[in-house]
Parts: sequence; structure tokens; C-alpha cells
Amino acid sequence: MSRPRKRAQSHPAYAPYKGGRTRLHKSGYVQEEMYCSHCKRWYWEQQHRLIMADVIGRPLNDDEMIHHRNEVKTDNRPANLQVMTKVEHAIHHSSLPGLSDLSEGQVREALQGKTTDEAAHLLGVHHQTLRNRFPHLLDKRQSPHNIADPRVIALVRQAAGDDTLDIKTFARRTGISAELSKRICEANDFSWIPKSRAGEVHRTYRGKPTRRALAAGDQ
Repeated sequence: MSRPRKRAQSHPAYAPYKGGRTRLHKSGYVQEEMYCSHCKRWYWEQQHRLIMADVIGRPLNDDEMIHHRNEVKTDNRPANLQVMTKVEHAIHHSSLPGLSDLSEGQVREALQGKTTDEAAHLLGVHHQTLRNRFPHLLDKRQSPHNIADPRVIALVRQAAGDDTLDIKTFARRTGISAELSKRICEANDFSWIPKSRAGEVHRTYRGKPTRRALAAGDQ
């Protein structure tokens, strides 16, 4: 069976490395579309991982990350890339100049009513920095929303009965996490009926191919 024709052009600012179309992901990294001959479908892979796998001559392990030396996420020149473990990468970012001035009071204030990722963005640091240096604040802090708050319960109850609203979209719109919504449902004896997000077709959805599938496709 021949490969299906590509569906769109590459991002004009980022050249493909393996020949697939490219896009700029919301994380700030360049992704490239790859074809799995075993699964007979396309999937997205971070371009810097494709490049470094070729540089070191083997597939990257799940525990390995690619560090951009100049901190520019879209600069995927081999000379700008370095393989690190997740721990090494987290330690590197937690030791960057300026982070030593980060105080517990600043972190505590930034966490008020915000997720760890949101607080890290506000402080201008990586979220792993907060997890590494201030785990006691993350472990003890309360959810921005109270499970016993009548207003929150009413919002969850209304959304649970809305057949056009799924739990993840509700969490994104209100900041009430999916886990908290489930706990509120259980505590107040009503159910959140599972729904599909707009445009989602479950029977055709597949995740990223496994390493085994990719290896089988190359044989």
C-alpha cells in the first residue's frame, strides 16, 4: 500500500528534517509529521528528538530530554542540542541565574488560586523548578476551588447535565479541575454523563505509535 498524500504544507518558518510537514506546537517546540508504515498513519514528533536520535545513532530513551543550549526552543541545529536525563535537565533549569533569588513568599503568593504551571509562568521559571525547590508548598496547598463551595457545586451540577459540554472543556473554561468535578459528583450523589468534545470521533482516534510498532515498520 502506498503512503497517503500529505494533507497540508509545512510551517513556512521551519524546514522539515525528515520530509514531513512541520508545525509550531503550543509548547514552543517545532514538531514534524512522521509516517508509521506499520500503523499506516501519520503522527507528530518533536523535531529536535528526531535530529538528536540521528546524531547519537540510536533512539532516545523515555528518560532522555533534549536541552537547547541557547534556550531557543525552535533552534534545532545539532550544535545547539544536548541530550540530558530528566533529572539533569530539571537541575540545570533550577540553577539558572536569577532563580536563586526566588523566595518562598513569592512562590506562595503566585500559587494563590493558580495551578503549578500557571504560577511557574507568572514567576518566569520552569514548573519543574517549583516542584524541585518548593515541594512542601505544592503538597500542602489547597485547590483554588473548594469541594464544599455551593457556587462550585451548582456549576458542576449544571455542567454535568449539559449534553454538549464535556468535563475537560468545562475544566478549561472554569478552572475547576476534572478531578475535583468528579469528587463533587460523588459527594453530592449525581453523575457526570460522559460526552465527546466537539468534532471528536473516537473510532478513528489513535495515540502516538509505540517504539515497538515503529521498529516493526522499519523491518
